[in-house]
Amino acid sequence: MDGAVKRTWSALRDLYPMGLSMLWKAPLVLGVVAIPEFAQHVVEIQLGMFDGGEATSMAANAPLRWVFGYVKVAGLFLAILAAARFWWSRRAGRAWYDPRDLAWKRLVAGALLFLGVPLLPLLAKGQISDMAIQIISLVLTIPLLPALFVMVGGLCGDRTTTLREYWRRSWG
Repeated sequence: MDGAVKRTWSALRDLYPMGLSMLWKAPLVLGVVAIPEFAQHVVEIQLGMFDGGEATSMAANAPLRWVFGYVKVAGLFLAILAAARFWWSRRAGRAWYDPRDLAWKRLVAGALLFLGVPLLPLLAKGQISDMAIQIISLVLTIPLLPALFVMVGGLCGDRTTTLREYWRRSWG
């Protein structure tokens, strides 16, 4: 366990300077999250969210605000993946935007497992409670967490790590 703690601290020590340097090395990657965030604030202002009182309460639950919130969260997830791809490609001496380096089968398999399987309980909507759907989705998500690493590995062009290795190594 001591080695895992040291690796974690080392990774965190590297993470923050890398993140800050993204401002000038890969501003488009950051734009994937910054632009939807800005757009959501524009919508919130137009809805009157900052006017106070009942207007704030109504705007907080406005469907349009929620749409922009979901887009913002998706943008954050995509920016994280794009940043991982950017740094891997940079270390490998490749262009991060070149799709030929992707391991497409792993990328798609990881995405289907990590993102798709937990959505399967939605097929039972109307037959079981929404709470049951959420619980089943969560229960499916936990054992599928290593699939996120399969997806990132595919994004970074890894064609050699076995799925068994991903499942064994990614839990730490």
